[in-house]
Amino acid sequence: MNKLFKVYADWCGPCKVMTDILKDIDLEGEFNTTLIDVNADIDKEFLYEHNIRSIPYFILQDSEGNTLRTHQGAMTLNNTRKFLAGT
Repeated sequence: MNKLFKVYADWCGPCKVMTDILKDIDLEGEFNTTLIDVNADIDKEFLYEHNIRSIPYFILQDSEGNTLRTHQGAMTLNNTRKFLAGT
C-alpha cells in the first residue's frame, strides 16, 4: 500500500482545505493509499529530513518507501486525484 504524507499545521488555512478535500477521496479503496498526517509544528525533524519549507506539503511513497511524487501547496479535488493517480 502506498503512503501519502500530508504535512500540515492547525493554523494553516490551505491545510484545512486539503483536509476536507482528502475526506472526499477514498484513498484506500480508490488509490491503495494510506494517509499519514505530519504536524509541521511538532515533527520539525521530518521537515528537515525532507527539506520542506512551505505547507501544505505532500509526499506520495510506494510500499517500499520510495518517493513517487511530491507537491507543495493546496490542490483542487481534481488535481489531488491526478496527483494520487500519477497523471
